[in-house]
This record gives sequence, structure tokens and C-alpha cells, in this order.
Amino acid sequence: MTLPFIGAKKDGKTNTHFGFIFGATEYSLNDLFVPSSLKKVIVSDSTTIDDYAFDDCASLESITILDGVTTIRFEAFSSCASLESLTIPNSVTTIGDAAFQYCNALTTVYYKGTTQQWNDISIDSSNEYLINANIIYNHKG
Repeated sequence: MTLPFIGAKKDGKTNTHFGFIFGATEYSLNDLFVPSSLKKVIVSDSTTIDDYAFDDCASLESITILDGVTTIRFEAFSSCASLESLTIPNSVTTIGDAAFQYCNALTTVYYKGTTQQWNDISIDSSNEYLINANIIYNHKG
């Protein structure tokens, strides 16, 4: 599934987290509404992945963030317990607190930039699974 927008607000509307698409009225219900058969998501045409956007989407195994996203906010992917791989563009400059908290299956991060660019990203606390993953730099895919 490719998504043009995910975040706390869009055009004045609230609750546009991922589960909203499937009928969840708040992010804390994502796990009940996002189909467990959905394993891969591509985020496009956005500059920010907002607070709790994919919080508790436990079935997601792979997320690809396309170029243009600069900020991944607070708990954006928290509790995505099945998330194994993540692709991050070199346009990302900030990763908020606990953005990848409880993503204990995260083993591989494909980063589209250099080691130096990765080191320049402001990565806030409680992102140990992201930091400790195997990071593959200069990824072209």
C-alpha cells in the first residue's frame, strides 16, 4: 500500500493516523483496525510522519519512506513489533522520541545517504532498536 499522507492532521482534519483509513477513531486502536494481512507500506508525498502515525501497527514488516520526508515524530512507528526492515531517505533530518520504541524485530535499516549524513540526523531518545539495527548506507532501492 502506498500512502500520500500520514499524520495527526490533514486539511484541518484530525485522526488521520494509519488506522484512520480502516476506521479507527484514534491511534490507540490501530492494532484493531489495520488488517493483519498488510505487511508493507510505502509513504510518499509527505514531509512529516506525525506523532503516533503508525503506532501499534503490529503486523507491518516493511516500511519504505520516500524522498521528501524530513521529520519522523514522536512514537510514529512505536510498537510495530513485526517491523523487520525500514528504508529511510537522506532527506530525513530529525527522528523524534520513541519513534521506533518497541520495534524489537527491526534488524535492517536501508539508508539512502552516507554514513556522515546518517550521523548528522538528530535522533532523540528511546530509539535503541533503530540505532542498533544493521544500517546499510547508500541504498539505491
